[in-house]
Amino acid sequence: GDAWLAYFSIHKDGLRVKRWATTVSPVKIFILFSYPRARLIPMSEPLIRPARPGDEAAIHAAHMRSINEICVKDHGPEEIRGWGKRPLGDRWIESIKRDSIWVVELEGKIHGHAFLRLFEENGLKQGYVHGLYLTPEVLGKGLGTQLARLMLERARAFGAERIRLDSTLTAQGFYRRMGFVERGPIQSHLIGGFPVRAIPMELVLPHP
Repeated sequence: GDAWLAYFSIHKDGLRVKRWATTVSPVKIFILFSYPRARLIPMSEPLIRPARPGDEAAIHAAHMRSINEICVKDHGPEEIRGWGKRPLGDRWIESIKRDSIWVVELEGKIHGHAFLRLFEENGLKQGYVHGLYLTPEVLGKGLGTQLARLMLERARAFGAERIRLDSTLTAQGFYRRMGFVERGPIQSHLIGGFPVRAIPMELVLPHP
């Protein structure tokens, strides 16, 4: 019968199938790797990985798409005209080196990110979520929850006692489901020269 022959690209968290082809053969070919975590990842399945130098422009582009195509439904076009039109700048260069940032990759392109900063202030270890954004192509696949859990795990490992964030109107319900609570009324921040509404939220992390 026909045997399946796979062409792979190798990632540290698994094997991504680049394409499949059939060849006429009486046996099926199986390719085994000795990596304990090795697994097959179809090209159509999103992959979460740590951000790395060189991702800056793609992270920014996906971020702006998320604002312009998703957040606009709750914030409106007037509110995103500065927030969603910002230039790339250099903010991601140092952040990728210093902070905890993950990206969602689909077929070689970045479609979202999560950005957590951990710090100690007045003897209190804490975290601040600078953002969690996804493009329409990867919504509804549980990736936001996976990214949030990665940030919570990293914060707990750091010994953070709390995590704070300023949520978009779009993400408020999501963060509530993750255990965050509002810590004040809606605020307005100038982003790109225009006011943007945000909800201050907080999650207290229990420690044994």
